[in-house]
Amino acid sequence: MKEHQALDFNILVEHLRTQVQSAVGAEALSASLNVGDYENAKVSQSQAEDRQLDTLHLVALNIDPSALPFSSLGDLQVCQDRLRHFKTLNGPELSEILNALHAGTRIFDCWDAHGTHKSSEGKQTWQPNANRAAASLSGKPLFLECLHVARERCRDHEQAFEALLESLDDALDGQGSFRDDASEDLLRLTGDRRRLENRLLKSLQEEIQTLEPLGVLNSNVPTLRRGRHVLCVRAGFQNRVVGIVHDASQSEQSVFIEPENYVKQGNRLVLLNDEIQAEEARLAKLLSDKLAAAMPTLNRVWQALGLFEAYLLRAQYVRESSSKAYHFNATQFEVESFRSPALELSESESANGVKSPLVPLSLSLQLGEAWMLSGPNAGGKSVALKAMGLAILMSRAGLPLPTSRSATLPFVDDLQVLLGDGQDVSAGESSFSAQLNQIRPWLEPTDGKHVRVFLVDELGASTDPDEGSSLAQALFEELSGPQNLVLATTHFQSLKAMGIARKGAFRSGAMAVDESGRPTYQFRSDDLGQSKPLELARRLNFPETLLKRAREIKGGDDKTDALWEELNRLHQKVEAREAQAEQALSDAKAKEAELNNAREALRQNEENIEARVRESLSSEIAEVRALVGDAVRKQQRGLTSQETTELNHSVAEIAARITPDHFTKTSADKKGGKQDGTRAANSAHREAASKIKTNDEEGYHLGDRVRVSGFEGTIFDVIEVTKKGVVVAKGPLRVTPKLEALTLVESKAQKDRNKARRTSQSTKTKSLKKQKSEPRNRNNTLDLRGHRVANAESTLTDFVAKMLERGHRDAYILHGHGTGAMKAFVREWVRSSPLVGKSESAHHDDGGDAVTHVFL
Repeated sequence: MKEHQALDFNILVEHLRTQVQSAVGAEALSASLNVGDYENAKVSQSQAEDRQLDTLHLVALNIDPSALPFSSLGDLQVCQDRLRHFKTLNGPELSEILNALHAGTRIFDCWDAHGTHKSSEGKQTWQPNANRAAASLSGKPLFLECLHVARERCRDHEQAFEALLESLDDALDGQGSFRDDASEDLLRLTGDRRRLENRLLKSLQEEIQTLEPLGVLNSNVPTLRRGRHVLCVRAGFQNRVVGIVHDASQSEQSVFIEPENYVKQGNRLVLLNDEIQAEEARLAKLLSDKLAAAMPTLNRVWQALGLFEAYLLRAQYVRESSSKAYHFNATQFEVESFRSPALELSESESANGVKSPLVPLSLSLQLGEAWMLSGPNAGGKSVALKAMGLAILMSRAGLPLPTSRSATLPFVDDLQVLLGDGQDVSAGESSFSAQLNQIRPWLEPTDGKHVRVFLVDELGASTDPDEGSSLAQALFEELSGPQNLVLATTHFQSLKAMGIARKGAFRSGAMAVDESGRPTYQFRSDDLGQSKPLELARRLNFPETLLKRAREIKGGDDKTDALWEELNRLHQKVEAREAQAEQALSDAKAKEAELNNAREALRQNEENIEARVRESLSSEIAEVRALVGDAVRKQQRGLTSQETTELNHSVAEIAARITPDHFTKTSADKKGGKQDGTRAANSAHREAASKIKTNDEEGYHLGDRVRVSGFEGTIFDVIEVTKKGVVVAKGPLRVTPKLEALTLVESKAQKDRNKARRTSQSTKTKSLKKQKSEPRNRNNTLDLRGHRVANAESTLTDFVAKMLERGHRDAYILHGHGTGAMKAFVREWVRSSPLVGKSESAHHDDGGDAVTHVFL
């Protein structure tokens, strides 16, 4: 689009595109930045505001897009096209989809980890954690609507989505091949092939040992040729080996022969391979059909993931450029210290290799005005036009602006730009005619309700000065209007004078320069800038004789120069008063900052107190867990009455320390009543402990392990059974639930059997080495890949209990390698579990170090 090119907005767009990893991310990024095509890419003010809020939200969450596996998402469209044309994907293509699904799950986990889902009138809403994005955004609830909706759709289809993921996981090994246990038939066929192949190789090795002393072989290892196991026989000795010749080496030094005695076994092996390929083709068709059915859901999810990546990249740019939020105003355009993204990203350098300093630019304009911007050549006028245009395009794209503080600007419905020489020699156009052809559509009548901005660089400068300035003035009058803003550069004295006189909506301004004539990029309103072409020629080292002659022709100073000096003097006086006003405003802001700092210090102090309370609670909870673990170990060998009493006292003391009153009492309460509260809690707990009975009534029994509805993930011990009900406990927590809320996990009889099993553990451990382990299969394997460590404990407990109920002695826990956190947690857990007799890394055929083999 011409506006992107003319204003260098394409440099920013290309910078962001170079960092995108996925095809859907690139598509979403382009859509969010396509703001110059006013006919085909309509953008409303609310859409621009939402885009900025979404971007600022992700800035506050500070997520690094390079740390997420967007590159593994692949191109879902390619998969969809292949399914449409070929109906079936092969193993590597299905594995690529499997890896993409796992990548998408990890990305969604990152999104979920930065927020909480709360129910509001039956609807799920996503809110950021810990008010990370709140203060600077007026407390508005922020979320990426499309991502949130797609996530909820994914949850709506979660059962089908997880079923697809589970089917692919069960069938594929992640490397493009089918697992041997992908189906019962495949498991049987691969087992038959493995056994037949082992027998065949063993027989061929015996044949090699017989033939090797005769010197007829070039290799003592069987090899494969055309799917057959053969011997490498020296050329010329093939008559010494009776069999079928399958191939010869390129050097013609070897002949590959399948011995006659093993042809039948080789035939059987080939047939088995054909059956395996047919079974894998059947599985591929089945999985492809499931994938095709899930494709509409996957497309919506992929679009959301692409949008997530696009906004993460936008947020990353905002952080790197220290950009500030803007807000839309109906009439005002005001930016302070705007830094051009194009100049920042291009990193232009001077001739000596030192980076050119980037001078920010400030503008303050109003709708309904037509500004005549003047000043010397190379004084920064075109830079001002580009800065204004860039700010407008970035605001339409919802990108915060690289300014020193929040900018204010109207939402621009139509931006028209005329920068540079647009002549087309092939079409017979001159520079001036090209300008007129571009401006002509601007003059078409409009409804007057939309905001239009026109940026024009030196209109009429490529033709007769008198007629060119007259036409320019007429055009500016035509383009001006209450909903329009015109910013044009000019060197015509008549246009400057019209602006200085403030005739109608016309205003004059200039870009300031320093004493050496270099631009300072500061906009000066109501200023009549001098072009000073002779001064520019002098700086460019034109001959002094030529410059002297030019001054003679000009005729020396005239009334215009005197007028210029008077205007400058008045302008300096106005600037001095503005500086005083700005100083007063600065003092007021400083006092406001002091109040904000004091308020922030109070908030920080509250957070520190809360953090200390949480740390204290964490240590108390850790002590409770240690105490419970010690109690379990003592329970395995049987507790004496004295040990039971000591354990109850310890639990009571900890329960008293972690009550809410302990953390909310005043210092006076802590000094006077701490010991009394502790003694009272200990007394209450001892009284409750003394009521524990060994009742053996029908139903639940003392010592049973149960789950309670409403306490998901927690297993309680039955500590009391009465006619009124059952009392259960977990550490210091005691609950008396309804019987229908209880679910038995492990009965007292099972615990007794486990205790008896542990008593003879040393003998069984020795016998474990002599017994043959049960091979890993889907019935005795727990897959923890993709789980969180925080949720793994209850899953492990349920799995081991289920294995014991089914009578399994061997169990396998698949945790993978990953970061190593899940592996370390699993192995620490099995070492401390009373239900596990022994654990070790699985055999390499069962997964090696990525799997923990547990003997129950």
